[in-house]
Amino acid sequence: MENIRIIEKRDYPERLLEIPEPPKKLFVRGKLPSLEHKFLCIVGSRKYTNYGKEACEKIINGLRGFPITIVSGLALGIDSIAHRSALDMKLPTVAFPGSGLHPNVLYPRSNVGLAEKIVANDGALVSEFEPEFRATPYSFPQRNRLMAGLAD
Repeated sequence: MENIRIIEKRDYPERLLEIPEPPKKLFVRGKLPSLEHKFLCIVGSRKYTNYGKEACEKIINGLRGFPITIVSGLALGIDSIAHRSALDMKLPTVAFPGSGLHPNVLYPRSNVGLAEKIVANDGALVSEFEPEFRATPYSFPQRNRLMAGLAD
């Protein structure tokens, strides 16, 4: 379904096994970057300031050319800015939406195009939720532990 594959717990990066209650499986769409990269998680407000946007872009712009992968939540605001900046700087990026990965349920709907660009540019979408799972208020904090667990 939409090129979504399953990664079993035995194949997780060690870091993900250290989080509370690692998921039994992960759904992945796209290409997970090399684990030799440093994984930097960037999250922030949906309602960001100009300073917040500029700071995020400047930090990521300064990482161009280094073996760094940007991890974020595909949410509106700073998360989207982080993913877009990574794409602009040719850095791999991994998005953890608070939903399943099927395009019909991907949340937020306004970032479906961004999600497609991430996958098309050798990045990945990752979720522990079934592909057609619709986002709920509890799914966002639940996915946050995955982002933190993958990040260096």
